[in-house]
Amino acid sequence: MLIYYVALIGSVGLLFLSNLFAAQRHFSNILTYIVPLPMAIVAGVRNLTIGTDVLVYGNVNFYSAGQFSNLIDYIKFVRTLNGVEIGYSVLNFVVSRFSDSTNVFLFVLNYFTVMFVILALRKIKNYKYEILGLIIYFGFFWGDSLNAMRQSLAAAIVLLAVANIIFTEDVSYKRPVLLILFASLFHQTALFALVLILIWFLIKKYKTSFLTLVLFAFVIGSLMLVLVASPQRMMPMFEALPFLSKYYSIFQSSGATYLTSGGGMAVSTILERNAFILVLMILSVISKRTNFVEVPTLELLSVATILDFVFLSVGVYSGLFARLGLYFSMVRVLSTGYFISRLGNVMTKFVLYIFVVFISLYVFYLVTHSGSGQIYPYVSDILNDYSIF
Repeated sequence: MLIYYVALIGSVGLLFLSNLFAAQRHFSNILTYIVPLPMAIVAGVRNLTIGTDVLVYGNVNFYSAGQFSNLIDYIKFVRTLNGVEIGYSVLNFVVSRFSDSTNVFLFVLNYFTVMFVILALRKIKNYKYEILGLIIYFGFFWGDSLNAMRQSLAAAIVLLAVANIIFTEDVSYKRPVLLILFASLFHQTALFALVLILIWFLIKKYKTSFLTLVLFAFVIGSLMLVLVASPQRMMPMFEALPFLSKYYSIFQSSGATYLTSGGGMAVSTILERNAFILVLMILSVISKRTNFVEVPTLELLSVATILDFVFLSVGVYSGLFARLGLYFSMVRVLSTGYFISRLGNVMTKFVLYIFVVFISLYVFYLVTHSGSGQIYPYVSDILNDYSIF
């Protein structure tokens, strides 16, 4: 377990240094691209038994990539093997040109995953909240990147798309939409994140009120509960939406059990681990420190937080919707610092900051130690000489 925290400390230290030398732009940029290395190295040198999806498709897909000399032939083969997305297949194929080691591929994959998160955090332009965002990502999401590898990369790219919306002045919709489309090349469900672009469009173009968007979020939640209660009603949705086509085939082969089985968290667990972001959102919304120029950002981050809880709640009954909700959950990496920045005096912000750091590290320990995703205990034959880990 210690090695995970060592990796976090290393990346946090590098992120701090990249901000410290911000005046030296080129050096700062170099440091920014080095930030993911500690976490990516830990992900890369692990044994291939760490992370359930490594055994499901990670190892076999990379090994197969090395057996092909033609990318198109490999993609066609993968389509019949397990149907993983084309972007993930291309990455496998490219890395296999340079190495036949699955560990090298796992390193590259995790590097890009964390790098997209870092690029999103750098949009904040406040080192305190960039570091907080990285700690939140580590606590709630990085462990999953050792298991749900494709979707974790897709979610990181979606996070960058959201950062481009809220932290970039006069941004067009083209870049975030293209980023989400790019993310879908690694996991088709990333297309669901286009909902966030739609919400931003409604806020900016039509000045849609916050209460209307909240009502919209709860309507979505109600519809999902109806679908979970009657799985047969899901079938037309699976057929109509390309990014859910995989679940259509699973439904046909496995029936409704997969789609209606719980996501693994009871309501009490959801509140224990996630209530802090909801409380921060509420405090930020009712705060008198309202700059109307910032209202669109506040609205989007608040609605994303509400959608996060809607999907977590429905996820109690359906693992499918729990996974779709990841794209809203990841937004907390950006929103937590934003909410805190709007609240109270320096001491209040400091106390909230420390509390969020604590809860993030606590959640990582709790989830990882429970055996979730099979990433604990950490095993690495490459590092077995270093018994401290």
